[in-house]
Amino acid sequence: MHPPPSRRARGFTLLEIMLVLLTVAVLVALSVPAYSLYVQRAQLAQLLLQIDQISTAVQIEDATGVKRLQRDAQPGKSPPGLAVVPDASFNEPGGIRLLLIQAPAGFFPSSPREVRYGLIADLTGAADVGRLAQLRQALSFDAADKIWIADGQLAFPLVALAVSGAVTPPPLPVTGWEGVGVPGRKDTWSAQGTLSVYGTDGQPLTGVNAGMRIKVTLQVTTWDGRQIERSWTDLGNLSAGKTSFRIDGLAARTGKGEVVTSCRLEVTGIDYYWPRDPPIRWDGVLASIQMPMPP
Repeated sequence: MHPPPSRRARGFTLLEIMLVLLTVAVLVALSVPAYSLYVQRAQLAQLLLQIDQISTAVQIEDATGVKRLQRDAQPGKSPPGLAVVPDASFNEPGGIRLLLIQAPAGFFPSSPREVRYGLIADLTGAADVGRLAQLRQALSFDAADKIWIADGQLAFPLVALAVSGAVTPPPLPVTGWEGVGVPGRKDTWSAQGTLSVYGTDGQPLTGVNAGMRIKVTLQVTTWDGRQIERSWTDLGNLSAGKTSFRIDGLAARTGKGEVVTSCRLEVTGIDYYWPRDPPIRWDGVLASIQMPMPP
């Protein structure tokens, strides 16, 4: 009998190794552009979301009468008056920086007679002008309103103009007063006012423990006919988004030596007790009401 032939280990041939390397190279060549495109689309979607957040915040601030946001705008930072948008929203990680501006009338062709908020998008060094071109194509404004200021700077409106015939949504409610002067006893009258306080989201400010600082001013006619004012500061605690004030014993006849002809209540600020830094803050409207002496 003959012993069985020995079995020696067989390695890969050069051709097999080259085929494997070629296959890996093809897969890498196909996957890298696809991944790069995915990253670009994700960054563009994030940038459009940030622009929408800034637009919403500006509309809220406009609804409350705060229209000086562009005064303190700096590249890469949100204006101090725009508290609901963090600084990160103005400096996109993909390499595009946003600067809030208030464009004069005529800067955007669709607003020949209107001052309008806008954004300038520029490059911070990590991106190329192709990113701005992608952003320009994705924006829904008219082509004439998407203005190239320079090779690396693109300006565009912040909020689209209302379409003719479209239903305009109602403005967000803001902090405001309701009040009246009512007759009192023995030739006096009372001023009664209720303040409804709203947050930056347009909803009643109910999630905080806070007090509203109120300036009370009385317009007084003295016994000798002079017109003077007397004022002081009061504090009203919020309950279910409201606080009420009542000033009694206001003189209504000259027999008392003077007459209080009207009472004015003005909001001057807010004190947050808890939480100290709430996620949704007071809308900042310094509302006031003038209540005349009842007839």
